[in-house]
Amino acid sequence: MRLNGIVGWESVQGGVCMSMVCEGFATNVIQFLTFMKNHCSFCKTASEIVSMMVTGPEGRICDQCVTQAAQIIQLQKEDNLINDIKPVNLLGPKDIKAHLDEYVIGQEEAKKTLSIASLIHLRNIQSPT
Repeated sequence: MRLNGIVGWESVQGGVCMSMVCEGFATNVIQFLTFMKNHCSFCKTASEIVSMMVTGPEGRICDQCVTQAAQIIQLQKEDNLINDIKPVNLLGPKDIKAHLDEYVIGQEEAKKTLSIASLIHLRNIQSPT
């Protein structure tokens, strides 16, 4: 058995020459590598069709796949942020009004309205639905 360049190896065992089999295999491998060199590793789109192709050590990615991947990452970050929010113990309307009483003289109706509106607003912010 000996190496025969890029085409493959030749072996004559029992009168069968393996170089023909290896030639076909080598041609297929070269075609596959050429295909992979000119196509996105993710969507298999040809480099001639896309605007930009980024080449890395193990493959290539087109600008469309990069954009889609960035959107997926952004959505996952947002989901993680929403899941990380811990509920806050909210003060009741009476407690908010009592706090306003320390700073605002008179305006009883306005303080009641503001305390209720503040509580409703904070509840709406706390539940993302």
